[in-house]
Amino acid sequence: MAQKLERAAALVLGKALLWRVFDESGAFIADSIRTRIRRAYEDLGDQCTLETEENPVKKVPIAITRDEAEYLDDEEQGEVNIGNDGAGANTNERRRLTDLQHRILLSSMRHLQRDVAALGANSERRGRQVDHRLATKDRNINRLSIVQARRTIRAQNAENEEEGNAGGRNRIAELSRLPKTLHALWQEYQYGSGNKKAAKDFTPQERGKSSVKHKYYLRKCLWEQVAEMVQSGMDADVACDRI
Repeated sequence: MAQKLERAAALVLGKALLWRVFDESGAFIADSIRTRIRRAYEDLGDQCTLETEENPVKKVPIAITRDEAEYLDDEEQGEVNIGNDGAGANTNERRRLTDLQHRILLSSMRHLQRDVAALGANSERRGRQVDHRLATKDRNINRLSIVQARRTIRAQNAENEEEGNAGGRNRIAELSRLPKTLHALWQEYQYGSGNKKAAKDFTPQERGKSSVKHKYYLRKCLWEQVAEMVQSGMDADVACDRI
């Protein structure tokens, strides 16, 4: 290891290998390596104060949590001596491990709570983004619908104007049944729709007809309001949008 790696890494890996050689789980290590390590360890002589076959490396549980990068291991719990017998030592070990497990679970719960809170915040933020995008799409669709309606009305007005020039006073004094927009209502008042006469040109007798009277006076408030706004210098389409 020392030939291939830096000294710090060799010390870490070497300690792990030394523990494995003296542990029952080290059977899979090559005999040549295990024999060489054990012989070198036995050559320490008086420097070694451990019992025969005692593992020179103590393996302790270490739990790495995400609770402010806190490291939890059983040595941090402190020694609580309960007698000198084996039963007391086992009880002490169980208590330390139980306390360690409780701290690990508490840290995991805190981490899960932070994750849940983060997910909730992300979901709320994405919901706001979706709502904003849907509102933007709705506004764009409405604008496109208005533009298309204006184009249709202008084309219809041009056609009506041509028919008006050709037909003169022969156009019918009727109002549309279900106008879709305020723009259509204003165009009906100003120019008429289809082969129908413009509402502003209706005679008193035409306005008093049973099929026209109710519609005419119901729509008259809009026509007067748009006419007033146009007289103040505003475009008719803008006035309809404003209303």
